Amino acid sequence: MVKVFRCGIRVLLLIAVGMSGVAQEPVATSEADQPTAEVIDADGVKAIILSTSKHPEPAFLYTANAAATVNVDREYIDQSITVKIKVVQGKAKTVTFGLIGQGEVLDIKGNNIDSWALRNKGADKYVDINLTGDAADYEAVLTFRTKYSTLPAEVDLLHI
Repeated sequence: MVKVFRCGIRVLLLIAVGMSGVAQEPVATSEADQPTAEVIDADGVKAIILSTSKHPEPAFLYTANAAATVNVDREYIDQSITVKIKVVQGKAKTVTFGLIGQGEVLDIKGNNIDSWALRNKGADKYVDINLTGDAADYEAVLTFRTKYSTLPAEVDLLHI
């Protein structure tokens, strides 16, 4: 009788001593997962514990909260959006925000920001912010400017 228990990445095989036959070599699920085997013999029951040495990296998940401040003068509407990013799981890499509206991105600053880039995909615009470090919380200040020519004006402000 063979009983197999799987918990996470560990596999436990219990083999009764009175059983005839030979246990087969463990099979890895992928080339990156080369298991190690440990045989435990206690009270007439043999246990083989298989474990992989490499754990998969968890996916990067985050939440973001944004607050905007808008300043209007005769020719421009300047705005600053403070984005607070909280890492829920994984290692912080790149966060991407869609941009909607008219205007241009002047600057992005904040703690643990390595770089940022603007990109277009069809008619859609995005800003990619590359993060550094292993912090749980990040903060970025995005500065936008929208130009208008006459007053009164109706402007679709650039926002995330």
